[in-house]
Amino acid sequence: MTTACQNVDVLAVGSISISSTPTGAEIWLKPTPGAYAYQGVTDATISGLVVGSYDIKLVKAGYQDWTTTVSVTSGVTTPVSAILILSTGSVTISSTPSGAEIWLGPHLGTLADQLVTTSPGGTTISGLTPGSYDYKLTLTGYADAIGTFSITANANTPISATFAGSVLMTSTPPLAEIYIAVQPGTPVDQLVTTPRTVTGLTAASPLATTIYNYKLTLAGYADATGTFTATAGSTISVPVTMLTPPNITATDVTVTTSETPCMIGSCTVTVVVRWSNSGQTNGTVIPNIKIDNVSQTPHTSRTVPAGGFIDETFTVTGLSAAAHTICPDPN
Repeated sequence: MTTACQNVDVLAVGSISISSTPTGAEIWLKPTPGAYAYQGVTDATISGLVVGSYDIKLVKAGYQDWTTTVSVTSGVTTPVSAILILSTGSVTISSTPSGAEIWLGPHLGTLADQLVTTSPGGTTISGLTPGSYDYKLTLTGYADAIGTFSITANANTPISATFAGSVLMTSTPPLAEIYIAVQPGTPVDQLVTTPRTVTGLTAASPLATTIYNYKLTLAGYADATGTFTATAGSTISVPVTMLTPPNITATDVTVTTSETPCMIGSCTVTVVVRWSNSGQTNGTVIPNIKIDNVSQTPHTSRTVPAGGFIDETFTVTGLSAAAHTICPDPN
């Protein structure tokens, strides 16, 4: 018996051994031409590949995709080794006003001068690996602006810092002249009147504040003084009611003469002077009197409350039993 022979076509195949640093990258493989198919994760060997050209793509979260093309040879395992590169992001930092020096560093790490400053349109710093960062912006005349931000792979993070704060000064009545200075300085004329928003006050970020002294002046009224706290990026309101100045006068004089020995010689006289303040602010007076245009023993300075009064008592001895002129004498 004779047996016939047959020709059998056997596909030539080979393998690819794929490794990566770090491991755990998804392996996507496709013949050229063809479509990508998932082949597991590195490190792995893919066998039974028909001889030919293949595209390889490695994908791992937080890293840039890695691609290459290899040729599969019959009966051969082709090695492929990849070093994955971390995906990076960027930050764009702007400030008001601009020109601030930029310092960056990993969160809770050491800040490094980036040797650049904020520009009006924002300054972009690239090549930052994903994670948390601290920043510091320094600008002469202002408190440092500090904060924390996160970098995401293949994305840009915007950061904006406002150094200056502002204050809205109003008064009743209006048109009071505004004086302002950083505490403990003497308030300086701002060359404007109420109501007015004064900008460019030195402060930085919500973490930094600056205390200011202010004074408002208006003809016919007492100066209004006080303090306020400027916070970066916000406008605070300082409403002020202007008050009339002290107006202290002697509104009543009561004289009491002792009966003895006044009828037969010198007299002892008790004088009570009421000093009233018709102004809206406290004032001071040195409440003295003159008798027959002669100043009596000086008294000490007294405070007369706004809208109120004080009574000052004088005891004078040695006056003759005659008519005398008693006059209040505020000094």
